[in-house]
Amino acid sequence: MIDMLTGPNDLTFDFDAKHLSKRIRNNLIRGKISILGVKFDAPSMKVILRTTKKYKEQEIEAMVNPDDQQNVPLAFKLLNALCDDFENINISPGLCNMIPSLKILSTICNGILSLFARLNLSIHETLGNLSAMSHL
Repeated sequence: MIDMLTGPNDLTFDFDAKHLSKRIRNNLIRGKISILGVKFDAPSMKVILRTTKKYKEQEIEAMVNPDDQQNVPLAFKLLNALCDDFENINISPGLCNMIPSLKILSTICNGILSLFARLNLSIHETLGNLSAMSHL
């Protein structure tokens, strides 16, 4: 059955984690997300993921592959990778301006994963994440 009651741009108001994570991932690697003037795209995602030293090159390439738009596990893996605190990363001086934006992106990814994928959170933690997400 098709939901004919849509909002602006023909969007419905039912969100699910799969579609939300794919949309965020696809927008990130296509340069459609900018935070504090820093535009995130596939090359910058690769640099960020390499600095964490937690992923092999093959995993990084898979996470930011623009041709694989429907891979939900990769979308969740990228969002989870971006949940890092990014305090002790070894990033080149030219990319240091990216760190404040990266911390905001990390908070957003952490909030999304907390709401949709981390089902063991208490009601207090869930409400705290909802509050944090609403203030961003």
